[in-house]
Amino acid sequence: MPHNDDPEITAQPSLDFTSGYVQRSVAKLPKQGSKRPWRLHQNYALDIVSLRFGRIDDGVMQYS
Repeated sequence: MPHNDDPEITAQPSLDFTSGYVQRSVAKLPKQGSKRPWRLHQNYALDIVSLRFGRIDDGVMQYS
């Protein structure tokens, strides 16, 4: 399970939609962080670059 030890990272909704049905259920949906590696951009080009060229050990995520 991931642990966030950085107090500067705040929880944000995982979907950035203003639709009424999303806003009504935003409390029940998963959250994401305000910056990397907890931030998901949901952009294929950014995701593929970070997956191919990004480091696995980024100094933030803890692995067992």
